[in-house]
Amino acid sequence: MSLQIFDTFPNSTHTTGQGVQNPALQASTATVAAAGLDPSAIRGAILPETVSLAKAAQDADPALVHANHVSLRAVVPGRGPETLRYSFHLSPFGQVLIASGSEGVCHATFVRTHHSALQELAETFLGARLLQMDDPDHKRVMALFNGTQDYTGKINLHMPGTDFQHRVWNALLCIPRGTLATYGQIAAFIGQPQAARAVGTAIGANRAAFLIPCHRVVRRSGDIGGFMWGVERKTAMIATEIGAHRA
Repeated sequence: MSLQIFDTFPNSTHTTGQGVQNPALQASTATVAAAGLDPSAIRGAILPETVSLAKAAQDADPALVHANHVSLRAVVPGRGPETLRYSFHLSPFGQVLIASGSEGVCHATFVRTHHSALQELAETFLGARLLQMDDPDHKRVMALFNGTQDYTGKINLHMPGTDFQHRVWNALLCIPRGTLATYGQIAAFIGQPQAARAVGTAIGANRAAFLIPCHRVVRRSGDIGGFMWGVERKTAMIATEIGAHRA
């Protein structure tokens, strides 16, 4: 499968989880087809209700499960990094801003413009000094993006967030590449089966694009659902992963 991915996807918008937004941005059959993916393939990639996410992660090729490559820790409130090293990189799905502090990577987002990306970074880590420079951790993040990661150790991901958000994000790390999960399945995995809407909100707060694979969560119907960095980009990411998994 060959996909042409651009830095800026049309009609991209911010969304939090499952929330309702402009219908034009919903994952329609046309959007999925434009990415070269049969809509039925999305439904077929959703984890069966009879298979737990824990079981799916255990049985999958370790290379396909981000929990084997990423160690997620919480930033203690009021003790965020004083200095952040950041760099811009071109991923298969558009340009990415990656930032890290002394504890590891703390931010990885798709870029609309350099200015807006740096403004968001500064607002997320108030008072931190921003230094543009290469960092070995950033190269390891890009290796995961490109599927060329090694097994010399995990990427340390040091993220601000609530306890609930971190539980949701750790669950997302267990979704194998090429597999999709629903909001309800994530809620069940963390032991709060009635919290699907709150799960969607926590997913929408993720600031570690691809590292924490929130693009692998869809609605039970097979609709793509929302995505902070654009439904078209999410669709392309899913199409690429499902295509590679089937190859």
